[in-house]
Amino acid sequence: MPALRWRALVARPAHYGFHATVRPPMPLREGTTADDLREAVAAIAAGREPFALPGLRVARLGTFFALRPEPESAAMAALAAECVRRLDDFRGADALRSEQGLSHRQRALQAQWGYPFVLDEFRCHLTLTEPVAEADAPEVLSVLTRFFSGDALRGPVPVDALALYHQPDRSTPFHLVERIPLG
Repeated sequence: MPALRWRALVARPAHYGFHATVRPPMPLREGTTADDLREAVAAIAAGREPFALPGLRVARLGTFFALRPEPESAAMAALAAECVRRLDDFRGADALRSEQGLSHRQRALQAQWGYPFVLDEFRCHLTLTEPVAEADAPEVLSVLTRFFSGDALRGPVPVDALALYHQPDRSTPFHLVERIPLG
């Protein structure tokens, strides 16, 4: 695969950094502060013990490729659900996502929580690519599978902290504010 094409496929995911999202990005609600949010995240982290994902695999999720737990992790899903629920009071007015292609359940989740892929629709993943055309998918899968063929993904993959990121505006890449250990 040509390097220029590859750079285009990973540009947007690189903008957001390599991480698994447990609480989708959100603007802060008026009257709340970043310090308040940090304290709430720290409280969640303090109440959770570190755990491990059994392993990761390259998988297609909708139209893009990602690393996904193999098998799915109930501990990760529970952590994500807790973050969504307990941090929702900090969520400011969201820019509405298009509802095109969303199921009835996903529309309801978006209306309640500001994002359609939370709670029972949560799929833990670390995004690797932009959307990939169906015709290009086999080649992209082959490249990614070869690249991620080492022992590091076979597990266990530790989950030992929550990371708090900030994005001043949508054109600026995310930056890590703090990594807060679990336990």
